[in-house]
Amino acid sequence: MVQSGETLIAIALQYGVNVAALQSINGISDPAKLQVSQELIIPTGEESQGDSLGLLLPTPTPVPFAIEGVTCFEEALESLWCLGEVVNSTPTSIENVQLRVTLYNAAGEELAGGDVNAALDLIPSGQRAPFGIRFASLSDRLERFTATPVRAEASSEPASRYAALEVGQIQTSLVGSLFEVTGHLVNPVPRIVAPVMVVVTTYDAQGLVTGYRQSRLPDPLPAGGSADFAVSLMPYGGSPANYSVAVQGQLSSP
Repeated sequence: MVQSGETLIAIALQYGVNVAALQSINGISDPAKLQVSQELIIPTGEESQGDSLGLLLPTPTPVPFAIEGVTCFEEALESLWCLGEVVNSTPTSIENVQLRVTLYNAAGEELAGGDVNAALDLIPSGQRAPFGIRFASLSDRLERFTATPVRAEASSEPASRYAALEVGQIQTSLVGSLFEVTGHLVNPVPRIVAPVMVVVTTYDAQGLVTGYRQSRLPDPLPAGGSADFAVSLMPYGGSPANYSVAVQGQLSSP
């Protein structure tokens, strides 16, 4: 059953099946028109492979995107929380963005690694989305880390699936170590928007990401309607030098 925010490619990757086979067995002519709660048949056996198995694999040359502001913070029990930001440097929107963070010791040996998705399903051209991945205790001292692109796909007709919400009246406050951002959202389109996700990212004076938080509005945003939001987080290093707010809302069926 299709969940909110899922795409056909993401579902195919999750179940290890071919995109074309998934489309064929479910009679899907336009992958962009998946509906929330739509039931899909997952093909198995030979019919799940088809002639284009390569569509399931991360391409060796994914749609290029930049990775900035990456840093790792030590947490309790010697765990690490690595944060950064994906920057869409392409002329089109991208989605299904995934990258890999790898940790190394002084000898250049890999201590740990993991894949992580950007905090937003869709990243418009020139915009950003944070990411974060937590690693358990390491067997050796961390000397360096890398963040490399794994996958990103050019988005087809994002305006048909996502609403351009208006954001205003933004205010911030700091109470102890808690940083709070409040604001007001307006839905200017004649369709209901749900879900609506607000992502706040904080930065230090060097532009490194010190924290981020995703918050989903509890209710749909009606056509022409508005709603307030409040997002709280605890950035590393205390009061942030800067912050950003990104909002993403999916259009309901006409």
